Amino acid sequence: MKSTTNKIREIRKAKGLSQQQLADLVGTSNQQISFLENGERQLNLDWIERLSKVLGASVSEIIGEKEFTAQRISQTEIHPVTIPVASSTQATPRDFPLMGYAQAVDADSIPTALEKRPIKLLERPPQFFGVDDGFAVIVAGAAMSPRFENKDLLYINPRLMAAVDDDVLIEMNDGGIALRRIMAIDANGVTLRQYQPKKDTKFLKTQYRRLMRVVMVARE
Repeated sequence: MKSTTNKIREIRKAKGLSQQQLADLVGTSNQQISFLENGERQLNLDWIERLSKVLGASVSEIIGEKEFTAQRISQTEIHPVTIPVASSTQATPRDFPLMGYAQAVDADSIPTALEKRPIKLLERPPQFFGVDDGFAVIVAGAAMSPRFENKDLLYINPRLMAAVDDDVLIEMNDGGIALRRIMAIDANGVTLRQYQPKKDTKFLKTQYRRLMRVVMVARE
């Protein structure tokens, strides 16, 4: 059931921010901001803390327990917290590496690894200026449909901390890469979900190297 009792949209508009501007400030995508505002993504403590810091609002104001007193952000204050945005006069270089495929298949093993060299160089998105280790991958398979479809282009920022409800690439100890969504994190590891068929799998910390956050998706 959707819950839209939070005041994210109201506070964002009071601050004079678009969804994309708020996404840049938080270090996520405008799609994720839309999910949060519409109650389609769980507003957990991590999201509340990130939004509270960027919007200058209390936890009570964000979750709707307290009335928000608007104080508009000037346009000169709008800049990403984690990812610096290029200026309007800065040329967009074609140096963003496409590193292969992210498996979105129903399989117990994860055989596909990132390429050692880029298979193609793409235009660098503004959100990735200054992020030297960012990269893109192509979705292979339909296990994450309808959230992500086969051949979607995903942009990955390995620097951002992954939290519950984030979409991530999990990199296994043998180098295998898979696309999943975080459902739970504890001291022993992480529980990840695929959608087709719906299945949650627990991965121990001893099984994987890292979790890398998906921050943008491009779809034909």
